[in-house]
Amino acid sequence: MLDSHPVGGHHDRATVLGLPGVDGGLLCACALRLVLGHASESRPGPGGDTEPVLHLELLPDPATELRLRQDWARLEERGLPNLSRHRRDSNRPHLTVTISADEVAAAGVAPLLPDLRRATSTLPLPLAPAAVSVFGTGPWVLVRTLVVTPALLDLHARVQSVMGRPCVPHLAPGEWVPHTTIARRLDAAQVAAALEVLQPVELAGAVWERARLWDSARQQVTDVPR
Repeated sequence: MLDSHPVGGHHDRATVLGLPGVDGGLLCACALRLVLGHASESRPGPGGDTEPVLHLELLPDPATELRLRQDWARLEERGLPNLSRHRRDSNRPHLTVTISADEVAAAGVAPLLPDLRRATSTLPLPLAPAAVSVFGTGPWVLVRTLVVTPALLDLHARVQSVMGRPCVPHLAPGEWVPHTTIARRLDAAQVAAALEVLQPVELAGAVWERARLWDSARQQVTDVPR
């Protein structure tokens, strides 16, 4: 069972976990957090969406992508759930900025591209992945949060001015916790095992260099022009 207790000075949804088999040193090293009620956005497979759903995502530079994929590989070596098991070509480390499922998405990708080009014109952005964190209330989602910068928050606001309020509440301004997903649907024992593998890593110099739109209903990816 997962036990939790509040952490002073953090948002009231943030807690430190008491995980079976995980000592305090590892918790401190990983700066593990549980964000209650916060689940990482899903990426439905074929047939998962009947209405258009558009995800605006940022992609890292090749060196950062490789280092983030190493998180997936370490879990795969232990037989633990991880995103490398999703075999679609579109599956790669990314940062979801917003998800739209209203009339904006229904109008399609093409009308959005000119405005999204302007909204993401500050790319590339230096953004370092930081703590390993846990989202949800079980089963859990394992992520690396990103160090938030004013430039990232500005981009987030500009993108949402183009695509409207997100259909996923935790992507809204003031609720968004920028992150890249490592694994989904882990039980408590799997979370503990994963934390033994995912040690803190040095990702200085990480850059998020371009944006794309993922249409999860049509299973299509469109690069946002630069």
